[in-house]
Amino acid sequence: MGYDFTEEAQITNKQLAGELAKIGPLSERDINQILPKKIDKENLRKLINIVNSSSTEAEKIASIRENLAELGSVIIKVTAKLFRPF
Repeated sequence: MGYDFTEEAQITNKQLAGELAKIGPLSERDINQILPKKIDKENLRKLINIVNSSSTEAEKIASIRENLAELGSVIIKVTAKLFRPF
């Protein structure tokens, strides 16, 4: 039987949530609540990098479109957490 990386994965996941919380309005707890999986946090980081890049708005939109399968779930979850219905 191979080595169990569960503990290391949990530590890395927590560290990633902490880093993401430093750059946005969501707390580490919020991030872990709405994005419990490490891959979701990585996709949030990818989305943030696209949005904050020096690209034009059209290029950012094209990049988001190209990565929508990966980023779509994160976009929905974060937007739902940040904005309540009118």
